Amino acid sequence: MAISGKQAWHLLAADSMAQDMARRYENARHFLVIDNSAFVAPTAAQPRMLRQPPTLGFLSNLAVGKGVDTTLDLLRALHRRAPGPWRLVMAGRTLDAQTDALVKAAAVEFGSALDLRGPVWADQKDAFFQDIDILIFPTSYKHETQSLVVPEALSHAIPVLAYDHAYVGTLLASGGGRVFPPGEEFLHGAVEQIIAWSADPDSYGDASSRALAHFLAAHAEGQRQVLALEQRLGETRQAPVPEGENGKRG
Repeated sequence: MAISGKQAWHLLAADSMAQDMARRYENARHFLVIDNSAFVAPTAAQPRMLRQPPTLGFLSNLAVGKGVDTTLDLLRALHRRAPGPWRLVMAGRTLDAQTDALVKAAAVEFGSALDLRGPVWADQKDAFFQDIDILIFPTSYKHETQSLVVPEALSHAIPVLAYDHAYVGTLLASGGGRVFPPGEEFLHGAVEQIIAWSADPDSYGDASSRALAHFLAAHAEGQRQVLALEQRLGETRQAPVPEGENGKRG
């Protein structure tokens, strides 16, 4: 930061990220905010009707820090709260032996209620989003910023229930899901929200509409900021190199 100086521009994913950076670094004066939604392609999705019972989805590297344990606890809590054929589709690569053991034990416990798909790409990822109704994203990963899977879910008109961790909450500020404090409050709040949507499908439809509308607005604004960045980079390349004290360039 000291090397870049006060004239440097900093590319960030959220206004709150820029505010935090400005408070922490005195030299940080100029910011360009590009929401991660800018880098997710729009889909042909329309607002959704809720299937009964709703199918939950989790897509990430499978690790405790990413919320695998919390998501499995949520499935357990749903079965205790309202016994029924609740399902969870979990996709991603297992990162460590601890998580691998956790997931294998859950597969035995839940049977067909837990659909494990491994890493998904391209058409497999599209199929994942088609098969779920609600994305669960209780990450506490210490290097989390905004994530890409949240705007990907929103682009498919899928509401998201997430931890209010790092800058994930900025993606849901206009609706399209809810954020909760990490810990037990998430489990309680997420269960109650899923039950409420299940009991009132119209409220789910509204959340789905908000998810898609928020994504489209954020994507459009992000694309405008990408163009602004490209213009600024072009101006930088065209700017003359300042002369030194001895009259030479550099």
